[in-house]
Amino acid sequence: MSPRPACLMLCLLVALTGCADLSPFFRKAPVGGGPTPPPAEVSAPIPFDARALDYEKNGDLQMALFFWKVVSRLNPEDKEVAGRIESLRIAIQRESQQHYEKGVSLFHQGLRREAQIEFLTALRQNPDHREALAFLKERIHGERFLSHEVADGETFATIGEKLYGDSQMGLLIASLLGVAPTARPTPGTTLLLPRAVEKPKAPVLDIDQELAAARRLLAEEKFAAAAALMDKVLQQEPANSDARSLADQAHFENGKRLHLAQRYREALAAFKQVSPGYRDTDAFLAVIRQQLENEAETHYRRGVKFFVDEDLAQAIAEWQQTLELNPDHQKAAQDIENARELLKKLKKVEQQPAAADR
Repeated sequence: MSPRPACLMLCLLVALTGCADLSPFFRKAPVGGGPTPPPAEVSAPIPFDARALDYEKNGDLQMALFFWKVVSRLNPEDKEVAGRIESLRIAIQRESQQHYEKGVSLFHQGLRREAQIEFLTALRQNPDHREALAFLKERIHGERFLSHEVADGETFATIGEKLYGDSQMGLLIASLLGVAPTARPTPGTTLLLPRAVEKPKAPVLDIDQELAAARRLLAEEKFAAAAALMDKVLQQEPANSDARSLADQAHFENGKRLHLAQRYREALAAFKQVSPGYRDTDAFLAVIRQQLENEAETHYRRGVKFFVDEDLAQAIAEWQQTLELNPDHQKAAQDIENARELLKKLKKVEQQPAAADR
């Protein structure tokens, strides 16, 4: 073995095993698919050949090939391992070609999205499949690519999660780039990847069915559920008068219930969803706003009392409650700022004696 492959193999072993004992990795598992001998200790790492067999059994041929190559580096004279690698290469190329041909068929049927998935799968199996790559780049019109700059600490799995919402897509990214699945992308590198996953479109609602369901919910006094249902219908058909009428009724009744439970902020949000002029909505809004202002003023006065008692932290907490209830309160925001500045000064004064004692 030349110095360069030896160095690469050493790096690979260190990356996969850390400082663990490497001796278990040199045991040979049965190539014919028989049971793998148990390790000497429960905590011993799984040998590379056993990993390869497991991946092969589960149908992940790329990972199986990767680990058989590792075994081959450790046992370069083993003809059975060499045969296993060659068989896997043939199987991978065959499977890749099948996905490519299916992609071509789907493409000519006008199913570009489905064809794209098949071409990507073909490239995952065989990153050197030029025809599949050419279809992705040249034949699927309007296809856009994602550009991603690798940040420090990122892996292909985290990039897959970030770009596609699935960490398993990291295996596909590594295959597209022609690197091992266990490799780490270089920080600062810009990756150009297909936009393979699109956000699902919102389902088309059966309006009549949804209206009937909302009427049942209103009859059962499930006002919040009815309101949410009608809001969805109005997103699809904003001009639907029946949906608007049911939504007003549901939000109005829900607001009344929340107001009775003294959940004023939630009640205010519910009444704001009702069309202007609907029944007593304006009156309820005025009453709730006044109640929120009164409650806010109560918290403000409590804050003033805590401030006088020199409990600045509690005063700030009360004034924050004031602003949550009444964001337009004129004094609370300024008093919070003043109290925080005073706290900083007090801390500096407290620290001065401690510094003088050193």
